[in-house]
Amino acid sequence: MTPAGPDPLGRARAASAERRWLEAISAYRKASNSGIALTGEDLSAWGYAAYWSRDVDQAIDRLESASDALVAEGDSTAAAETLLLALQIAAWGARRGRVVALNARLTSLLEATPTASPHAIYEWALAWMIEDHDIERCGEMAESALEMARTVDSRAAEALCLTLLSRVDVHRGDMAEALRKVDAAVALALGEGVHDIIAGGVFCGVIWTCRNAGYWDRASEWTDVAAAWADRARVSMFPGICQVHRCEILRVRGDLDLAEEQVERAIGEFDDVAPSPKLLGSSWHELGRIRLMRGDHSGASEAFAICAGLGHIPEPGLALLQLARGRPQSAREQLEPLVQGPRLARERAFVLPVLIEACIELGDLDAARAHLGDLHEIAQRCRSDSHVGSHALAAARIGLAAGELSEARSHARTATTLLGATGDPHQIAVAHEVAGRIELARDEPDAAEFAFAASTAAYERVGAVVDAERVRRLQRPDTPPIFERRAFVFTDIVDSTKLHVALGDQRWLGVLEAHDLLHIAAIEQHDGQVVKHEGDGFFASFPSSDHALRAACGIQRSLAEQRRETGFSLDVRIGIHEGEAASRNGDWFGIAVTTAARVAAAAGPGEVLCTSAVRASASAPDVTGERSIEAKGLAEAITVHVIAGCD
Repeated sequence: MTPAGPDPLGRARAASAERRWLEAISAYRKASNSGIALTGEDLSAWGYAAYWSRDVDQAIDRLESASDALVAEGDSTAAAETLLLALQIAAWGARRGRVVALNARLTSLLEATPTASPHAIYEWALAWMIEDHDIERCGEMAESALEMARTVDSRAAEALCLTLLSRVDVHRGDMAEALRKVDAAVALALGEGVHDIIAGGVFCGVIWTCRNAGYWDRASEWTDVAAAWADRARVSMFPGICQVHRCEILRVRGDLDLAEEQVERAIGEFDDVAPSPKLLGSSWHELGRIRLMRGDHSGASEAFAICAGLGHIPEPGLALLQLARGRPQSAREQLEPLVQGPRLARERAFVLPVLIEACIELGDLDAARAHLGDLHEIAQRCRSDSHVGSHALAAARIGLAAGELSEARSHARTATTLLGATGDPHQIAVAHEVAGRIELARDEPDAAEFAFAASTAAYERVGAVVDAERVRRLQRPDTPPIFERRAFVFTDIVDSTKLHVALGDQRWLGVLEAHDLLHIAAIEQHDGQVVKHEGDGFFASFPSSDHALRAACGIQRSLAEQRRETGFSLDVRIGIHEGEAASRNGDWFGIAVTTAARVAAAAGPGEVLCTSAVRASASAPDVTGERSIEAKGLAEAITVHVIAGCD
């Protein structure tokens, strides 16, 4: 006879001990269905297996049952620890109703339990919850929790408190103490007696501390250490926001392919497992940053719009996109209120350089210098190569704009040196680009050529092809113009000033953002290129009149559909002309461009006008009428044709 195999409970315990999570879940379920009594420890192991298998609801259910069983077994401390982990999982999984119920149960259980590790961890959690609102009070509460943790000899609580206090030290400017606490916290987390879920939380907090202080090298190192620990422990290291931190570090390293792959996986996972607006919003923002670095403005805009729709602030990504599109005023208006408020307090070091760049583009150097003072304060407090280098780069930009070239050159050299030490190829590329621009202004072509070559190489390393091409154009400013036949399109919002006044600044900015997304999508869908985007209109070029007509009609149809569905949409006029023009440094020049602009100015609300050149070149366009217009700056009247089928 074949000997009977081990019982389901024995198989479950063995699988759990060997961290074969799915097998453990199946065996525990079979044991339970067979009527075998499960201990509190068994139910806890079942819950942990479900957690590491990404089944949030099953994990909470099993851990809550485990807590009840442990209370019945007379171990209230273990029951409280188990319920605390269930609460932590519910919070990560955005199960708000469960969080409220579990917190009420835990509070009651802790009151009836002698002071032990769960009490210290709970006190840490209370301090952590106010970190963004009152950092000093958070520090006081975390110190109290740390004292309790050491009194009850809780390595887990001590590690969590040290991690939180390290961020308080960063705020206070004591980086040496912050980094000491980070090292101590990780040592505790890797030791005996710290649950894997707690250890994972400590790693996540440590990485976050290093990231906020601009110590990307240490954040990257701890990420690798954490990943290696997770492999050894056979656990999924990066639940929740930790996944987003890892993707951000990969982007900063320049590994855009892996960063994009992992953030897309995180988005899918959060959708299925933990539908938290915060987690999803952060993930979409990070995806937008990756797409923006690749030069995919349309994809980045889509990601930032989804991020904002989830209630998450899409900054500084959206402001960077606005700068790339030539809209510094929009970037400034988005960022200035944020740097003064509490919601982006920990992000100010990353937001201020973008705001300074927007102010420089607008010619407001006084405002740029004021914000530079704020960035200097952060750099002095953190003293990381990243933040000090970022300050030097911003100072170099201001010096270049002000014509203070010697000072700008000195700051640029500091920036390239410090940012070069961070291992962030994109920031290295930006620093060398600014250095090259300064050398051009100083009439030092050889030095400029070297800086631009270094910038191009760094941009290409991360796949930032649009940025690399921009720098190449700076390397050859005397390149003769290239003449090419293209179809040119100009668009403009009718009565935009009146609408702006009627809607107010905030609503108008929202309307403009939707308008821009719609236009860019139509232009790119039909192989067009946005040449300029200034104020309320676009200038785009297309390979043929057919492409231009399809894009123009697509814009008008989308606006008409908005009008039917919502009762409101902007009135836009569009003009198209085809002809030969000169291309230089990404712009187009010539009579053909001027003609297209004049045709657009003559169009009425919702109208698409084209010239006879477009009508002759396109494949049988649907025309409803024609008229003659006098165009400013052109010697002869122009015959224009009204395109049908665009509403």
